[in-house]
Amino acid sequence: MQYAGKHKILTYASLFLAGLYAALALVPYIYIWKIIKEAIEIMPNFNEAKLMVHNGWMAVIFSLTSLLLYFTGLLLSHKAAFRVSTNMRKKCINHIMKMPIGKINDFGSGRLKK
Repeated sequence: MQYAGKHKILTYASLFLAGLYAALALVPYIYIWKIIKEAIEIMPNFNEAKLMVHNGWMAVIFSLTSLLLYFTGLLLSHKAAFRVSTNMRKKCINHIMKMPIGKINDFGSGRLKK
């Protein structure tokens, strides 16, 4: 987190959204279970179904909401990772710039690049 700088909020937000996604991703299965339960209870008179359509739409809505949270969290985590990577490179370059030239020549270009 020390390399995140002012972009720490992106990491924390992505962690929060990932947790929220994990919780909401389970909710559609509850609604699917309710659909199956109602279907078994009223079988074979499916005309008496009262909440099947509602439960189906709720499963779809929670699925789409959880996917939206997942992709938003993924976007934020990637953005944070790229910022951290950039900050690490900048710190490394600043360190190399402060080193004596003789020390840099001892490393060789390949080792220094690595």
